Amino acid sequence: MQIRSLLRHVSNYSLGSLVVTLAGFISFPILTRLLGVDDYGNMSLVAVTLTFLVAVGKLGLQHSAIMFYSETSAGKNEWNMPQYFSTVILGMCASGALVTACWLVVCITAENVFWDHPTIVDIFIIASPLVLTRVIQSGLNSILRAQERSGLTAIYSVLWRYGNLVFVIGGMLLIEASLKVFFVATIAAETVVLLAMAYTVLSREKIHVSLFSSKLYRYMALFGLPMLGYEMAGIFASIGDRYVIKLVLGAEELGKYAAAYNLSEYVSAIIISSLAAAILPMYLRIWSERGREATEEFLAKSLRIYVFAALPVAFGFSAVADNFIAIMASAAYREGAVTVPYVVMGMIVDGGIIILAAGLYLKKDSKRLMLALCFSSVLNLALNIILVPKLGIKGAAIATLATYCAFAYVAWRLSSRVITIALPWKQVLRYGSFSLAMYWVVGQVSFEGEVLSLVSKVCVGGLFYGLLVLLFDRDSQQMVRQLLRREE
Repeated sequence: MQIRSLLRHVSNYSLGSLVVTLAGFISFPILTRLLGVDDYGNMSLVAVTLTFLVAVGKLGLQHSAIMFYSETSAGKNEWNMPQYFSTVILGMCASGALVTACWLVVCITAENVFWDHPTIVDIFIIASPLVLTRVIQSGLNSILRAQERSGLTAIYSVLWRYGNLVFVIGGMLLIEASLKVFFVATIAAETVVLLAMAYTVLSREKIHVSLFSSKLYRYMALFGLPMLGYEMAGIFASIGDRYVIKLVLGAEELGKYAAAYNLSEYVSAIIISSLAAAILPMYLRIWSERGREATEEFLAKSLRIYVFAALPVAFGFSAVADNFIAIMASAAYREGAVTVPYVVMGMIVDGGIIILAAGLYLKKDSKRLMLALCFSSVLNLALNIILVPKLGIKGAAIATLATYCAFAYVAWRLSSRVITIALPWKQVLRYGSFSLAMYWVVGQVSFEGEVLSLVSKVCVGGLFYGLLVLLFDRDSQQMVRQLLRREE
């Protein structure tokens, strides 16, 4: 029953991720052609910097919102739900506004630190309101996830992405193809969707300063601040390569790397974000209601499902990356394809950490999570400094994969002290072999014309992998049948 419920939530999130990814595929070729390689690289730099600032603004409270929801709604602590909602929302609004204001001050007083782009400071100033809107959106999204309202969460992720798509592309085509228009349109789109989301989530809740609980906020912060360190370390690991590439190789190489990286994120998010969004509140609830044994069984099955779905995605996308990037971004970005196998596999490893680190989440041991990721972040920066000058953007991709593997191993070892998490080595070997065989077969397919070649490779790869599963793997057949039934 729990696995069927997981499959239902994952399918909801996956459908939302698929539709969101489609929006990325629509906007990506337009943006790469309107902005040019160097502007696209600088846009990526602003975007990852905003990601860092948003993480600071959230203070890790989005994680606390999920962790404290179940016990508060069940009456297992001293607070009630009005206090919970007011504390989460008002607390995140305050921290988001503070970080936004501080960043504006930094931008205004440190104009000469942003290298060679003549208007980069103006872009940072224009984009700064996105820090506040995204902090609030994260809080609302965490509440929906804690309530296990996967369908509504998916709907708002789609609205968030497509509102952005319409405003941004419309603005750049009708007004001006510039980074300024890009970020102004993004602010407008995200504000509209945020207001609708806030109404849906909070219309029946009373949010008032008098209901804000400083004690609850303190408890949330005790858990959330180490998670902030954890999140910032993760972001630092993911943006360190961008800054090293920018400094060592320049904006054009950064644009090629960012394009390939973003496409890898679009593809892998269908699996990774769906699993993470669905599984964390589920195993927290199973642990609370049914105990250790049921949780271990659930985690083991979830890992097997993840390996089954994730490995063919990683190998398949690696096999078609060259054609895919040329079609989506133009031939100017094609050199970035060399990074895809390492980046997408690293993302797949990263997606499994929500399961591998389950013991730390269950015990609310956010400090160990933070320390493990801090170690990985330092490793990432060191590897980038060593590899990028020697191997170019491929070196940054290798550093990404090595970093995620190191973090996954450390997180699993620490988590295993709390709960047994059986690694599905048989499934890794089986599905890895299937995926590797598919990769080789796809590599033999070639036609004149990028589109025909890509479509042929995708069809051949999908059919070949499906045939292997159908013939040689009973576990996969059963999981597919469960997914198709989608029973409650």
